[in-house]
Amino acid sequence: MINKLRSSINDVGAYAALVDETKDASKKEQLSFLIRFVDKNLDIQEKTLGCYHMKICDAQSLSDAILKIIDENKLDRNRCIAQCYDGASVMSGAFSGVQTRIANVIPQAIYVHCHAHRLNLCLVNSIQGVKAVVDFFDTVQGLYTFLMNGHTRYEKFIQIQKDKKIHVMHLER
Repeated sequence: MINKLRSSINDVGAYAALVDETKDASKKEQLSFLIRFVDKNLDIQEKTLGCYHMKICDAQSLSDAILKIIDENKLDRNRCIAQCYDGASVMSGAFSGVQTRIANVIPQAIYVHCHAHRLNLCLVNSIQGVKAVVDFFDTVQGLYTFLMNGHTRYEKFIQIQKDKKIHVMHLER
């Protein structure tokens, strides 16, 4: 699969690295790595290279992991023309963030703030003035805080779901 992917990238000659990190269901930090490129038919392609467990999520560890993933997949660093992350300072920091560290190694890889994250920020900003929406999210956040600030409360929450034979829902922040 990776050989076919490399061949598709080589047809046009450039790709962008899209990276995000989040905790999985088992609370382990995962780095998801995608590449975006235009194929020979000029169609935009986004392909996942994988999710990688991260024990440390500082800028150095993340940038080292990104470069390692590029190299392990035998992608030409010189063909990487963009890097796309969220706006978290560890990723976007201009002095020592991931984008700066990657740009020091791959200077043509310009940093682009992820549009999905920008859309999320726009939506959050837009709904701040809608009282019903704000009240809803305040209530959900209050329930989360109530259940998560007491271990026995959370255990009871899980046990009630099991007793009622419903799918056990684990709460995320």
